[in-house]
Amino acid sequence: ADYISLNIPYIKGDGGTHGIIGREVLSHVSPNAVILNFARGELVDSEAMKEFLDSGDGRYISDFPDDLLWDHKNAVILPHL
Repeated sequence: ADYISLNIPYIKGDGGTHGIIGREVLSHVSPNAVILNFARGELVDSEAMKEFLDSGDGRYISDFPDDLLWDHKNAVILPHL
């Protein structure tokens, strides 16, 4: 897919959604995909996302990402509405 939209709840604990978008998921994503996180930043493993963004021309759009992604050239930070 060229665009992936995250719209799921953040659930803590075992079987939860913390870091659900990590290396395994991102390894199947097109290197130029746009990932739109309309949910919570905690859904995304920031280190894995940084590797994804560094390796291609993909984009990550989110509000309040981890500090690791705050200044990344391929991350677009939007205010939480």
